[in-house]
Amino acid sequence: MAGFLAGATLTAASSRGGTVIVDHDGAIDDYVALLMVLRSTERRLAGVTISFGNSHREEAREATERILAAYDRAVPVGVHADNLRGKNQFPPEWRRSANGVQQLFGRPARPLASADATDLLRRLLSSAGPGGVEVLATGPLSNLAAAVRGRETLIRRMNRLVVMGGAVGVPGNAPGGVAEYNFHVDPEAADYVCSLARRGLRIELVPLDATNHLPIGRPFVERLLSLPEGPGRQAGQLLSLAKTALDPGEAYYLWDAAAALVLLRSDLFTYETLHLKVTPEGGTVVARDGRGPIRVAMRPRSGVRAVEEVVTLLK
Repeated sequence: MAGFLAGATLTAASSRGGTVIVDHDGAIDDYVALLMVLRSTERRLAGVTISFGNSHREEAREATERILAAYDRAVPVGVHADNLRGKNQFPPEWRRSANGVQQLFGRPARPLASADATDLLRRLLSSAGPGGVEVLATGPLSNLAAAVRGRETLIRRMNRLVVMGGAVGVPGNAPGGVAEYNFHVDPEAADYVCSLARRGLRIELVPLDATNHLPIGRPFVERLLSLPEGPGRQAGQLLSLAKTALDPGEAYYLWDAAAALVLLRSDLFTYETLHLKVTPEGGTVVARDGRGPIRVAMRPRSGVRAVEEVVTLLK
């Protein structure tokens, strides 16, 4: 489908908006979140890094580069090192489900040069302007922890970190029902990054408590596919690859798109300021002596249809 994006356009990012780094793990909904950032007129994408998680490294790198090239965004891409694999893994069938993403986008005319994710994050943070940079992290936090550990001065270059991860007052989706998968894959990294809140890092956590309010199914995917050529329809093509997003009775949520929604429209959610302990399994427990303060998105505000807001941002 080399001509899939022919004629598609995105409004150029406004210089008045913030600069964003996206750190994702290559799952299908990660790419929906990336499209939302690319579509924003108030954000400038500075770079993308790929963590070990819900995909395979080379397929995720190629898909990311194809999406960026399709929208003429020549930003650097970094991929995780072999030693940044965390403690656990996503199920193999989940990781395989995203392998067809790169086929939805044409090959870049000139392949982008990939870098080590840790080095790239350090470089991007070090060169951040006076206003700092926002980081949207939608996978395990291995890359970010490795980049900042021992170089905590870099946290002053982040004016905001939005993380999709954790399960505060609801069951987790990892084995045992205790933890959310992003935190389960690398609990140590999640704990360390959350500890940076004490050093002044502004962390906004988007746990399953919030993402559970963004369920989708086949009618939603078909609605996206009916949109005119553009990121909304492309999001539908991406979600069409997810069997659980199409089959009745299966649960699929816009996990990472919810985090992008918080990044772009934080006013749409209600929040609680909490201190959290990250357990060895990746669970998140509210505790006075936990990591914090962390601003935790709990649910959409009354009257807000969060899934509809995602569609609006993709149109």
